[in-house]
Amino acid sequence: MHDTAMSWLKIVYQRYQHFLKGPTLEVGSININGSARDVFGSYTPYTGVDIVPGSCVDVVVDIRDHEAAKRVGIGIYPLIVSTEVLEHTPPAPLLDAMLNHAHPHGCLMVITCAGPTRQTHSADGAPTLKPGEYYANVHPTQLTDWLRTLPAKGWFVGWSDIRTSDGDGDTYAAWYIQMVPTIETDKKEIGS
Repeated sequence: MHDTAMSWLKIVYQRYQHFLKGPTLEVGSININGSARDVFGSYTPYTGVDIVPGSCVDVVVDIRDHEAAKRVGIGIYPLIVSTEVLEHTPPAPLLDAMLNHAHPHGCLMVITCAGPTRQTHSADGAPTLKPGEYYANVHPTQLTDWLRTLPAKGWFVGWSDIRTSDGDGDTYAAWYIQMVPTIETDKKEIGS
């Protein structure tokens, strides 16, 4: 993780602390030059998932496979963090998968990813891609466009903070979402 990405996590921690609470899900949690767990690890229980085993990976699962994620106990979370992952997979399907695990009464989602000017790199941190590896820089408008799809999915976006860093051109984001209450969800909450 780049120093500026870690700085963004610390900004979110300080600026939006009143939205922070556990349990926490970290998507793409393998520790490569730093971990979000260093900033948000006190919001427990903390579960780090990745598609490969490694340092800071608690559960090996592809979060895009909703049934597999449920089978291994990945539930719903009021805090979901993903650092340096969205450039290594098509962003919208991964964001949709993360949305499946967002707490309906409120979820802070924190994202860092390679922005418009970042150099191509492998998911393992190497400077060149492995054969068949996906890579595409993520422009802030892609995240804004995805947020615009949430009302049709029953979610309300309370606020969002999406930016490109000055230093390395990465894209950083944080947003707070809640499921729009309906009569049916209210009935489920009171046990009817």
